[in-house]
Amino acid sequence: MRHPARKIFGVVMLFALLGVQCAAPRGRVPSVVKPAEVEVRGADPLIVMVTGMQKRPLRPEELVPPTTGGFLWEYRVLIANPTATPVTFDHLRMTVQNLWGDTWPGDQPLNLRITGGDEAEIPVEARMASSNPRVEPGVTGLEILTFLGEHDGQPISITIRVPLD
Repeated sequence: MRHPARKIFGVVMLFALLGVQCAAPRGRVPSVVKPAEVEVRGADPLIVMVTGMQKRPLRPEELVPPTTGGFLWEYRVLIANPTATPVTFDHLRMTVQNLWGDTWPGDQPLNLRITGGDEAEIPVEARMASSNPRVEPGVTGLEILTFLGEHDGQPISITIRVPLD
């Protein structure tokens, strides 16, 4: 059962990764292995899915000099609680990472409670941009989301690795 307040509730994670040089310097090899698909760790007994992945080029008004291009990814994280015990998430760690290991962290407090048998859908945005016009189509990486909270009196940590292709 979905509650309208939960559906409306959303944490919009917005990374304005502008001015980032996403191309590797000559001779530098990527140091990060991007997962081929979404990876979820630590979710048991909850069910976690990433849905609705969409990618679009950043519009000129969304670019801050010296960036010349980039992308915005939008998706939703669905967390379902099939147990009878509520789960509460009070903190969210977000990191966008390019393939050369450069990271842009962001943390935010969360006030998300999912009662037993219920689910919550959280909208997410990630941005990556480049100041090198030759590599703009190759802007890629991953976003790592870590939901921290408590379930049945025990700490819970769910880590989601989302490839940004």
